[in-house]
Amino acid sequence: MALPKKGTPKYDAWILTPEYTKFCATRCGGHPKKGTPEYGVWILTQEYKEFCRKTSDSKKGDKHPRFGKPAWNKGKKGLSGKDHPMFGITGDKNPNFGHRHTEESIRLMSEAKQGINNPFFGKKRPDMSERLRGENNHNWRGGSSFEPYSPKFDKLFKQQTRILYGNVCLFPGCGITPEETGQELDLHHIDYDKNSLNCVPLCRNHNSVVNSNRDEWEEYFTWIVRMYLEWHGRGNWV
Repeated sequence: MALPKKGTPKYDAWILTPEYTKFCATRCGGHPKKGTPEYGVWILTQEYKEFCRKTSDSKKGDKHPRFGKPAWNKGKKGLSGKDHPMFGITGDKNPNFGHRHTEESIRLMSEAKQGINNPFFGKKRPDMSERLRGENNHNWRGGSSFEPYSPKFDKLFKQQTRILYGNVCLFPGCGITPEETGQELDLHHIDYDKNSLNCVPLCRNHNSVVNSNRDEWEEYFTWIVRMYLEWHGRGNWV
C-alpha cells in the first residue's frame, strides 16, 4: 500500500481515518496510539519497557540503517537559523500542525516521569560552585584573592577616589549614585591586583559583572581613567 507523504494534506486527512489506526496497530504490534490516554497508561507497564529494549537492540551496530554511513550533518554548518531544516515551516505547513495531546494524555505522561520513574531520581545535581572553585575557574590567578589589600586602601582613600570620579558608577551606561542604591559604591581594581591603588567606583551589581572578560574591562577602564584625568588636568593617578 502506497502511503501518503508525511506533511501533505492527504497525509493529514489519512491519519484521522480508521485505516491509519489499523495501520499503526499492525506496525506497532497492537500498541496504543501515541497521544491517547491508553498510550499514557501503556508506557507505565513492563511491556512498554520490553518493547523499548527490543526496539533499541534492533537498531544497534550493523543493524542500524545508517551503519557505516557518514553522519547526515557532516560538513554542514550549524542547525540554527536558515540552516535548520524546519526554518520557515510554520502554521499549517508544519507536519505537527493541529496535533495536540489530550489533557488526560498529558497528565499520564507527566505521572510517568515522577518519582522513581524520573531518570534523575535519587541523583544529586552537580554543585556548580564546587566545580568552578579554585584552579577550575577560568578567572583563577594563583589565589590572588586571598592576598591582603594594600595598607593604603583605607576608608580615606576609598572616599577620595569616589569623589574624584563624581561618586557615580563608571560602568558603561550606568552612572548610578549611592543615593539611588542606598549603599556606598564599591571600588574596582582595574588591573585586578589587590595591592594596586588604580581603582574606579562601581555599583555592587557591575562590580560583579566585570569579573568576566577581564582583559577587555581592564583595557576599557584604563582608557576611561586616562581620559578622565586628562580632562581634569590631574596627570597620572597612582
